[in-house]
Amino acid sequence: MATGFKPSALAINARQLELTTIADFLWSDYFTTAPFAAGIFLKAIKFTPGAAADRLVVRNGSLTGESITDLLSTTGDTIIDDALSNEKLKPCIDLSECTLSAGHKVIFVYSMNPVR
Repeated sequence: MATGFKPSALAINARQLELTTIADFLWSDYFTTAPFAAGIFLKAIKFTPGAAADRLVVRNGSLTGESITDLLSTTGDTIIDDALSNEKLKPCIDLSECTLSAGHKVIFVYSMNPVR
C-alpha cells in the first residue's frame, strides 16, 4: 500500500470508478485480481475541481509512469478528457503533481473492452 493513503471514497458502479478526497492513488494497491488487475480501457476522465486553478495529473501504471492526462481548471467547472487511447491503462495519481481543493472529484469512465 502507498504509505498512509486511502481515498476516503472509492466507488465502482455503472462502469465508473469515482475517487473523492484524493491523495496518492496507485492502481496496484486496489486492483490485484481479474478483471481489473490488467487495467481498464478509459473512455473518459471527468475532473470536478474544488476551486478554480485546481490541477489533476493522471499517469499510467505508477506515480512516475507516462502521463495519461494533465487537466487544469481555470474556472472551477468540470473538465472531461475523452481523447484517450485504445489500450489498457492503470490510472495513478501523485498528489505532489496536483493542486486539489476540498470538494474535488475524479471519475474514470471505463470499459473492459476496447473503446470504439
